[in-house]
Amino acid sequence: MQARLALGLAGVAAAAVYAAIAVYGAEKITRRAPLLCDVEPECIAPDWETARFRSRDGLRLEGWWFPAPRAHRALVLVHGHGQNRIDKNWGSDRIARAFLERGCSVLVFDLRGHGASAPSRQSFGVREKDDVLGALDFVERKGFAPRHIAFLGISYGGASVLMAAPEMPGVGAIVADSSFAEVWPVIAAEIPRQQPLLGRLRPGPGIRLAARVLHRIDLLRAAPVLVVAGIERPVLFIHGANDAYVPPSHSDAINATYTMR
Repeated sequence: MQARLALGLAGVAAAAVYAAIAVYGAEKITRRAPLLCDVEPECIAPDWETARFRSRDGLRLEGWWFPAPRAHRALVLVHGHGQNRIDKNWGSDRIARAFLERGCSVLVFDLRGHGASAPSRQSFGVREKDDVLGALDFVERKGFAPRHIAFLGISYGGASVLMAAPEMPGVGAIVADSSFAEVWPVIAAEIPRQQPLLGRLRPGPGIRLAARVLHRIDLLRAAPVLVVAGIERPVLFIHGANDAYVPPSHSDAINATYTMR
């Protein structure tokens, strides 16, 4: 009797520990402290304005709008995970300047849960696609036709652009730089790198369940590869051959699905 009780208590304790790990993992994956932009917009151009607009699902977003004189085209830059409107890992300030010099107006902005935009859980494109669509609405209000608007996103931002793309069929062009095809394999590979002991416990199913139940985020839906067949516009895929975090096979998989339309 005592042995059975001890075994039962051990099972309950193990389940409680696993549940705690799952909740902790879901919290760490879906939330991080926002990194505020620490440069001035003049680093891109002297003529600018604060861009405040709403995502398609109503969240407050903020960025900078740089109008080019007599511009007929516009570019929207979408930053990577944990970054902000000026993604220093990517050089979005240099990209913005280059396009302004070529006569394109440029919007840079903070995705939800990043920079100065509204606090939010991070869903790796599932909800952030509404931020991209909100950026499209903003640029359209500036007088640009969708066919004259291009989107360029890096990694997390590239995935968000791809997730939004089926809902903006009229845009001129889309560029996805180093996007993941599915975020969960990236996260799953990172867990044992960051926490080797935790990785041995195989917390993946618990983390995904906790994210769904507690935060209403289905990490398995954060998968551009599932939606790109519905994109009707030209897409350019870029990926570094030595990318160890999101291997180039991710872009290969997306491109294969996209080109099989």
